Amino acid sequence: MIALKHMVIRFHVLGKPVPRGSKRAFPIRRKDGSLGVAVSDNTGERGRLWMAMVQEAARNALPAGWVPRSEPIRLFIVFRFRRPKAHYTTRGAVKSSAPAYPTVKPDLTKLLRAVEDALTGVVWRDDSQIIYQAVVKEYADVNMTSVVIKFLSTTPG
Repeated sequence: MIALKHMVIRFHVLGKPVPRGSKRAFPIRRKDGSLGVAVSDNTGERGRLWMAMVQEAARNALPAGWVPRSEPIRLFIVFRFRRPKAHYTTRGAVKSSAPAYPTVKPDLTKLLRAVEDALTGVVWRDDSQIIYQAVVKEYADVNMTSVVIKFLSTTPG
């Protein structure tokens, strides 16, 4: 058995983070009596590929013999995005008019949902185990996601 008292797992995923879409329900009366249909608003193949990359990076960071755990978790994630070319001058400097933070799509909660879904069944049993999370979206020189998972002891003290 792997000791978990405040065990910390860290990993990075290179590549542009891809959000996990929402599900939308539409009321449709069918001949079989069903009243609705849920349509997934996912990002398709690109989203599945990115989630697979998250899973692979996590598996590489886990100790041998790891099985998904059910302890409480503190989750810390930083999503880094390259600035668009329009943010730079012709000399390569960031324009003074360029925004300091990426306040454009994708939104933070959908990015977080993609990581939580990717790690369910790989690192933890269910994302309801996450009792605390700090999530950041920022500009950087490279597209990358950094993840820190801290498992907490279930015993007091």
